[in-house]
Amino acid sequence: FYHRLSEKVHLTLNWSHDLVQLSRANDHNYQKNEINFAHLIDEVLAQMLDLANAKKIDLCFLDEHRQIAENIWLQADGALLMRAFINLISNALRYSPSLSEVRIELMDDFDVHDSLPNGQRNYFVCRIVDQGCGMSSAQVEQLHNGRSSAATLDVHNTPDAAQRLGIGFLMAKTVVSRHAGYVRVES
Repeated sequence: FYHRLSEKVHLTLNWSHDLVQLSRANDHNYQKNEINFAHLIDEVLAQMLDLANAKKIDLCFLDEHRQIAENIWLQADGALLMRAFINLISNALRYSPSLSEVRIELMDDFDVHDSLPNGQRNYFVCRIVDQGCGMSSAQVEQLHNGRSSAATLDVHNTPDAAQRLGIGFLMAKTVVSRHAGYVRVES
């Protein structure tokens, strides 16, 4: 009994934390500083290492992608952007099977970008690729439409198999959007 009660309390605390993070993403006065994207991803991966090791999942950030990241400097709220990437990568780890991999890939050589006068690009693509079972088109649409928002949480919302409501994804999407980016899910 106490073990089940402890699990329920832990889940409730996690949901509360997710709601606080979403609220901060929506209301927070962003403290933007110049940050290096490689350093941000390195810190995120360091924080995700225990979760990855527990599931025996390889976190891959290949040198070719790291080199691209080293040349990306952002005006960003590092703490919130880091939290957004932690949410996205923890989702990838949570839904991936053991003995698989989660890859972080960067692309900066695509056609849809604006060049700045000093040759820097306005856009880059960061992909988080996992080997999870995927999502239905309805689930993807629900994530993109933000129907798991704190405003719509009520007794009719049902957590997924991992007992999550998608609030971390919504927080990540909000933070990335407030940094003039976007998050897209493909399954």
